[in-house]
Amino acid sequence: MLTARLRDKKVSIENLPLVQPLTYYSALIFQKGLFSAEGSIEGSLKQSEFSREFGENLTPAYTLVNLSASQILYLNQQKMTIEIGAENIFDTYYSTFSDWNNIPRRGRNIFVNLNYMMF
Repeated sequence: MLTARLRDKKVSIENLPLVQPLTYYSALIFQKGLFSAEGSIEGSLKQSEFSREFGENLTPAYTLVNLSASQILYLNQQKMTIEIGAENIFDTYYSTFSDWNNIPRRGRNIFVNLNYMMF
């Protein structure tokens, strides 16, 4: 909490609510022909400047690692893309600055996407 004096009166100044700490995202993408692969890292620094008045509390820093690969297939004159991947591959326990009462986000997530486009 910050405290200031204004004409011999004590004034209490609280931090603003829902102020996001520094976040980061970086990805490396490989593409050859119709195949592509991606690895990414994302995360956030610790949120130490929070508003107790609005029910916020300290949110620890976290880092997530994600991997995915996709292949484009052509069937006659129709395009299909298949993608597989994993998000949060190290199953990091984390919550973001805006998660009420630091309720954790989902852990490791494995997915398969199939996109079909007709010309």
